[in-house]
Amino acid sequence: MIWKMALLALAGIASGASADVTVTRVPTGGTSATVTELLDGRFRVELLTTRNDVPTTFTIRGGTFDAVEDVIIDNDSNQFTFIEIEGPTSNQSLDSVEDIFVISSTGTVLLSKANVLNDVASIQVNTITGTDIGGDITGDIELIERSGGGFSNIVDMDVGGDIFGDILVNFGDIDDLVVGGSIGTINNKSTISTGRHIFRLVADEIHANITTAQGFHIQRIEAAGVSGTGDFTGSISSTSLTNINGGPEFGLVVDGDLDADVSFSGIVSRPIDIDGKLVDGRIISIGTDLTGPAGDIIKTAANGLEGLIIVNASNGSGTWTGDVTVGTTTLSPEPRYTQLASSLGGGAVGEAPFDFHKTDSEPDYDSTVDDAIPTQVRIKHYGPVHHTGGLGGTGVVTVEKRPISGGNWVDVSSDFIVDASVSQVGFNPSIIVKPTFGNAFEDDTEYRIAPVTGKLLCCHVDGSPDVSWEDTYFKFKIDVP
Repeated sequence: MIWKMALLALAGIASGASADVTVTRVPTGGTSATVTELLDGRFRVELLTTRNDVPTTFTIRGGTFDAVEDVIIDNDSNQFTFIEIEGPTSNQSLDSVEDIFVISSTGTVLLSKANVLNDVASIQVNTITGTDIGGDITGDIELIERSGGGFSNIVDMDVGGDIFGDILVNFGDIDDLVVGGSIGTINNKSTISTGRHIFRLVADEIHANITTAQGFHIQRIEAAGVSGTGDFTGSISSTSLTNINGGPEFGLVVDGDLDADVSFSGIVSRPIDIDGKLVDGRIISIGTDLTGPAGDIIKTAANGLEGLIIVNASNGSGTWTGDVTVGTTTLSPEPRYTQLASSLGGGAVGEAPFDFHKTDSEPDYDSTVDDAIPTQVRIKHYGPVHHTGGLGGTGVVTVEKRPISGGNWVDVSSDFIVDASVSQVGFNPSIIVKPTFGNAFEDDTEYRIAPVTGKLLCCHVDGSPDVSWEDTYFKFKIDVP
């Protein structure tokens, strides 16, 4: 900012030379406003208040073609200072504003009105209570800490175009922020951070990494897709997705694809509604419960479940009781649904610790293989798994066999290895059990496979717990005529 002030000092002409931009001060005593017209026709506005007894209101008024280069606020007061920006009348707009920023404040600076027809470069104040910006915000929005305590909130903010910078509300809430265009871009994602809740955040597309402070929640985020794709790319990290204040709108609504990792350390009790798909390689992680009112709590388009949804990711007592629907198919029964990944888009929903899917494995659980002796067995889980066995996948599972006619089980674990991820942040829900060189699965034989304690573990779950098979063994028979 120092280089900018130096440039303005060279470019500016005498204080008060403005013909079009004016400032009204209430009160007038103990306050000052300087408007400087620059050589490029824009205006610089400097505001000062020292009033500690009453709030100060500065109303900056200009013509519809007037551009303001800077609004610089020195709030040498412990009171509220209200900044209003408007056009020739209170319901009209001036053309544009570059930077609105506080250089010093011992009180609270509120941008209470910003009627701007075109772009604003950046905003740095304590609180925003009302804006109507027709163009883009090309830089950052930063709400700085109030020196007298209290929260620094975006109370009500409308932006007609895009926001390309970051939105930093680290000392308060986002109450209501509506963006007609996009937040961020696919290749340059915005950072959106809050020190408290997000009540309502709406944009046509969202390309951002969004975080709330732990212990605080999200009520509504929407990628509306009115004129754009409605896609959400980036990430979300918060405590829960819930109805905070009884508002009429709630949930995570994505009109396009959700190409983001979404993590709630607590409960999801309000809908995640995806009109497109949860993109392959992405995870919705729910720390405790997936629950909610009647109806779909998570929904995607047909074949739209490419990614993974993990319930009870904190490895506590969280449960999955809310409906998950892909297209017109609601997964059931919960949590061990019977629908196949191939009919859903290739992804899965799992309540941790993960069980295996009885009919999405190869061969099916407790089935008889009668067409050809398999060369391997694939056991697919409801969530991603990894192993900590020996080199080459030894010691991960036990394998036992006996004749189909019955008899004693024989341990043949040393004849088999496991091919599976070794990464705690892996994405693969399947393990492949296959014979070592010189060995093979045998005809007229029954097999049962069980995980070795501490060797086959859940990914993306706190503490990497062992998988939890409802049936102790994955079993099948081979009886080829």
